[in-house]
Amino acid sequence: MKIFMATSFFLGILFLFLAARGFRKTRGWFGARRLLADVVEVEYQDVWEKKDVISEAASRIRVTLQFFCDERRIVRDREYQGILRTSFRRGDKVPVFYDPETGQWIPRGEVRWNWLWQLLVALFFLFLALCAVLDGRGMAAQISDSGRLGPSLTGRTIYLFGGVLFILAGLACARWLVPACFSPILSLIRWKLQEGAGGLEELDGQCMGLIRQKDAENDDHYYPVFLYYGPEGRERWNCEEVVAENEYQQGKYYRIYRERETGNLRLKPTGVDLFGAIVFIIPFLVCAVFAISLLGFGANLIFSAVIGVW
Repeated sequence: MKIFMATSFFLGILFLFLAARGFRKTRGWFGARRLLADVVEVEYQDVWEKKDVISEAASRIRVTLQFFCDERRIVRDREYQGILRTSFRRGDKVPVFYDPETGQWIPRGEVRWNWLWQLLVALFFLFLALCAVLDGRGMAAQISDSGRLGPSLTGRTIYLFGGVLFILAGLACARWLVPACFSPILSLIRWKLQEGAGGLEELDGQCMGLIRQKDAENDDHYYPVFLYYGPEGRERWNCEEVVAENEYQQGKYYRIYRERETGNLRLKPTGVDLFGAIVFIIPFLVCAVFAISLLGFGANLIFSAVIGVW
């Protein structure tokens, strides 16, 4: 029980420290204005490794946004390292936080609220440590007799905390993991539906080169870059689909498609995309079952804590 108490206390302090650090980073935006900014200019600072290959790691992008606060027009610039995942286009709407007193601003998507769940985890472990101090012998006796805590106040509270954490974990899994696994399948379904309903507009895109990005295992991945004519004139699209190094040639024109409803651009799915969607069915089902299991187990813990029977 001493080891259990020390471990719970250590984990509680660790998560409390993480929560405090995250809170310090976000508390400055609590009273900030929530505004909607327009992207008025996107400037790419490409670093070419070869005649037709751009380095993702060395390239940068500069985005100019404008928004209005108290009838004042405010223009701000922001630079990002890397150009592939920074998908800004002229005319896009970007939610931002803005502090009129200091003039500071930040895109809302860059404000992390991880400290909330870190605080809950910290409170859970600190409560376990407190229970071990106040009622360590009783907890040990219950566990040794039946293999689980009885319906005491300590047991109910632990079940309640644990249930909340499991439900939050299930919601997080359903929010991020499940959609990530379902994305290749949904992309194909969406393509077929829009193709049949005439929701796709064909465009001629000129390939200006490839973006090379290294993954965690130091393997190279290539992404094509296209120039095309859109509502704002000649525009650029950094495609986020991995292609073979020699699949697209610089200067040549290729058929790309724009969704009429959203304006998003995409390439026509290939047999590789179909195979990838089939492969992702299993991870999708596993993640979906895992999320449902977390939610069900958490709900069961909370129900047991409330009625005091388990």
